[in-house]
Amino acid sequence: MIKIGFATFLTELAMSVMMLTGNYMFISLLGEDGVAAYAIACYLFPIVFSISNAVAQSAQPIISFNYGAHMPQRVSKTLQVSLFTALVCGITVTLCLWLGAKGIVAMFLSPQEGAYQLAVKGLPLFATCAIFFALNIAFIGYYQSIEKAAASTVYTLLRGVVFLVPSFILLPRVAGVAGLWLAIPVAEFLTCILIYSRYFVTHRLMSQ
Repeated sequence: MIKIGFATFLTELAMSVMMLTGNYMFISLLGEDGVAAYAIACYLFPIVFSISNAVAQSAQPIISFNYGAHMPQRVSKTLQVSLFTALVCGITVTLCLWLGAKGIVAMFLSPQEGAYQLAVKGLPLFATCAIFFALNIAFIGYYQSIEKAAASTVYTLLRGVVFLVPSFILLPRVAGVAGLWLAIPVAEFLTCILIYSRYFVTHRLMSQ
C-alpha cells in the first residue's frame, strides 16, 4: 500500500513545492502584486487537481481488477476512456479559465489593483497546464493500478519537482513575466511527452 500509494502522496506534496517555488519567484521578480496574482492560480489549482484526480480514481478500480484478471484488452480500453475523459476535462477547464479570466480574477481582486492586470494576463497562460496535468494524472493512476509503483513515482517527481523548479528559474529569463506563468504548463507538458513516449515505445515492442 505504501509503495503503490507513494506517488499520490508526492502529488499532494508537489502542490506545496509549486506554491512555495512560485511564490518565491513571483515576489522576487514582481513583488507583492506578483504574489497576489499568483495566489489566484494557487486557489484554482486544487480544483484542477480534484477534477483530474476524480477521472484517475474512477478508472483505477476497473484497471486494477482487469489487470488482476489478466484481461489486457479491457485494461487498454479503460485507459483509453480515462485518457479521453481527462483530455475533455482538461480542455474544458482551460477554456473556462481562458474565457472567464476577467470574471474569475475580479472575484479576488479589484480592477484598480496592480495585481489585477497581472492575473488577467497570466491566468490564460497558466490555464494550459490543465490539459497536460489531467493526462499525466490519468497515466500515473494507470501505472499505480498495474502495480508499477516506480514508474508512477518517477513521473510524479518529474512533473512536481524535477521539471517544475528549473522551469520556474529558467523560463522567466527567456520569456519574462510570461515565463513565470508558463512554468507549470511546461513542466506538465514535458512530463506528458515523456510518459506518452515511453508508453508508446513499450507497447509497440510488446506487440511485435
